[in-house]
Amino acid sequence: MSSRREILLLQFIVLLALISLQIAAQPHEISIPTDVQIVSAVRNVDLTTQIVKVKTDYELKNGGKEDLSSFVHVMSADEAARLSWMSAYESGKESNKFRVSRVKVKGASTEFVFHKIELLNMFVSGANIKLTVDYALTEYLVPSPTEIVQSENQLVIFSGTANILSVYSVTKESCAYKIGTSKPISFTEMTPSKHSADKISYGPYENTKPYAKKAIVIHYENNAPFLVATMVERIIEVSHWGGNIAVEENVEILHKGAKLKGSFSRLDFQMDRRGARQPVIKTFKTILPAASDDIYYRDEIGNISTSNVYPRSDRVEVELRPRFPLFGGWRTNYVLGYNVPSTSFLYQFGSNFALKMKMMDRLFDNAVVEKLRVKIILPEMCK
Repeated sequence: MSSRREILLLQFIVLLALISLQIAAQPHEISIPTDVQIVSAVRNVDLTTQIVKVKTDYELKNGGKEDLSSFVHVMSADEAARLSWMSAYESGKESNKFRVSRVKVKGASTEFVFHKIELLNMFVSGANIKLTVDYALTEYLVPSPTEIVQSENQLVIFSGTANILSVYSVTKESCAYKIGTSKPISFTEMTPSKHSADKISYGPYENTKPYAKKAIVIHYENNAPFLVATMVERIIEVSHWGGNIAVEENVEILHKGAKLKGSFSRLDFQMDRRGARQPVIKTFKTILPAASDDIYYRDEIGNISTSNVYPRSDRVEVELRPRFPLFGGWRTNYVLGYNVPSTSFLYQFGSNFALKMKMMDRLFDNAVVEKLRVKIILPEMCK
């Protein structure tokens, strides 16, 4: 045992999709039962931020003679490449999650990706069940145009389908896209489809065959922050003697929206009356544990005084303001640190101890983190 402090390095240099999904390295191949039918499917897609959030409610019927234990969910290969996480559960019982794993389907096209959802109870012959599938896509929306001047709004393109992709026949289905604006630039029209307020709806469609695909494109205004943490290094240092845990996060962030074209005018920025509709990041909010103290915020130059701390009953909110506003294509880095009492996160079992902390604090709303590295520094003489 070294006399120097032992450093336990946990490296998570992976997309966060691999944290939430239990996907096998080599998906096994399965066959699809022909007697399962989707009686109804309702999909709602939120396109108002940089993250595409999809929720689909299914009602299934097992028309076969055998009981089943799983359901196969389908998405396009383009979506699967940007999949952050997926969750499936019995409708209305979100706490009872089903296991999700990636599989291959015999004879299926490579333009589709399949996930097997293992039900908690057998899907008996002749029965109907209701389940919900949620998932999120990151860095899926495409800025169009890719460059804008300071006074312009950010426009993005979403490519998807008007129907639910499925390996089963679908009796009735509908899909709605919330875009956050009442005036889309353009969208693919189908029969039936409609635009109302900030929502574009497709369907209902009836008797859709397996693997049917009705492609659509939606072009609309989206000035939400496209803020991406390209690298986060989180250092947790545990001290027995002081009863303290010191946490420090080194964060590199990049605005991945439409890039700023031309020069930046401070005067025009200050006189811009669009307020929150500006496609620029002025501030963002980080959530820390309720017991956080001695909070500091700095960059390579030194301390950054343009931040505010708001203690709440169950958390501490820190409003961070970079030294300069972040337009598309602009990046910066910073260090955020704090202390918490070890009694809040360190548990003792005789002569053994267990540390229970979040892998990462909530950096900002609708955060996308590309790479995460966690270092845990333990006290001297730990085994």
